[in-house]
Amino acid sequence: MQEYRVMVSTADVWSQPGPGPDRERLTQALCGDRVRTKRVEKGWVLGQVQDGYWGWLARAELEPAPEKEERQVVVAEAVVQVPLLFSGGTATESPIRLYLGTRLTVIDEHPGSFVVRLPGGSLGQLPAGVVHRPTENKATEVLKYALCLKGSPYLWGGMTCDGIDCSGLVHMAYRTAGILLPRDADQQYAYGWRVESSLVPGDLVFFATTEPGFPAHVGHYLGEDRFLHASSRLGGVVVTSLNAPFYRECLLGARRVLTAQAGFGFRQGEEQGAWENTP
Repeated sequence: MQEYRVMVSTADVWSQPGPGPDRERLTQALCGDRVRTKRVEKGWVLGQVQDGYWGWLARAELEPAPEKEERQVVVAEAVVQVPLLFSGGTATESPIRLYLGTRLTVIDEHPGSFVVRLPGGSLGQLPAGVVHRPTENKATEVLKYALCLKGSPYLWGGMTCDGIDCSGLVHMAYRTAGILLPRDADQQYAYGWRVESSLVPGDLVFFATTEPGFPAHVGHYLGEDRFLHASSRLGGVVVTSLNAPFYRECLLGARRVLTAQAGFGFRQGEEQGAWENTP
C-alpha cells in the first residue's frame, strides 16, 4: 500500500471522486499528514487519512511520502502564516497558511524559531512561540487549543478555524496536545470513561440531537455548567450553558479521557493513531 503526504494547507476527504450531487465531505487532512492509498482513479486517490477515515482526495494535493520523518513540531495556534525560505531553490516571501495541529519536520533551530521542511521540498520559518510545548496538565492544554478555535464557523467535516464540526473540534484539540482520539462523536463517546460524579473541565459532554440514545453531538466541558462546541444550529464554535433547554433535554452523558490520578494519563497511549483500525 503506497503512502502519500498532503502538500497543501488542508485537503478535503470526499465520499466519492469528482463533483456530484451526492458527494459529502467526510473529514479533512492537514499539511504533512500521511495518506495510505488503495488506488488512483482519474486524478483522485482513494486513501485512509490519519483520523481513520477512508475517502477520496485530489491527487494534485498529494505527493509521495518519505520513508520516515525526523524530529517534528506541532502548530499550536488556530492559524499561522509561515514564510517560505526556499521554493525550488529560489528565495520567496510568499507564506503558507498552516492550521492548528499541523506537524512539521524540523531541519534546524534558531533562537526564537524553527526551520521546518514543508511538503514539496520548501523550507519555512516557524516562530517558536506558535509550537506546542507539552506540560503535565494535559487537560489545560486541550482546553487551550479548543478555545483558540472559538468563533470559527461551522463546517460539516471541517477540521480548522476556517470551518469545523463538533467532533472535529474535539479531535483537533486532543491531537495538538499529542493524543489521537477517534474522529466522530459516537466513536469518542465509546472511547472515554463514563463520568458518574461531578464534571470537571476537560470532560467531554455528549448529546442525542438526532435520535434517542445516539451520541451525535459533543463538546468540551469548561466548568460552571458551560461547554464549548461547534454548533450547526448556532453557526460555529460557541460557549453554551448545559441548562439551555435544547441541550438540557438531549444531554446523553459525559466521558473523561484524561485522569488526574498521579498526573494526567490517557485511556490509550499518546500518538496511537486511528490507522490501527485499518479495515
